[in-house]
Amino acid sequence: MRALWPDAPTSPAHPAKGPARPGASRPFHLLATAFTLSSFAMYVVVALVTLFLERGYTTSQAAWALGIDGAGQPLGRTL
Repeated sequence: MRALWPDAPTSPAHPAKGPARPGASRPFHLLATAFTLSSFAMYVVVALVTLFLERGYTTSQAAWALGIDGAGQPLGRTL
């Protein structure tokens, strides 16, 4: 009868050099930073609407301000 699981591979005498922990590579840290900044930017948009409303702007003015900001993003990304 054949075993359901193969035997565990033996570890080499000299393991390959690499990150000390899984996921600790540079691309992982860059991706985690990008996600963090993206989440922060989404929070700021919601906070800006509240800030504009508390400063006396109308809902329409707050929407225009955020719209102008959104329209400027492609220009900022190309520069």
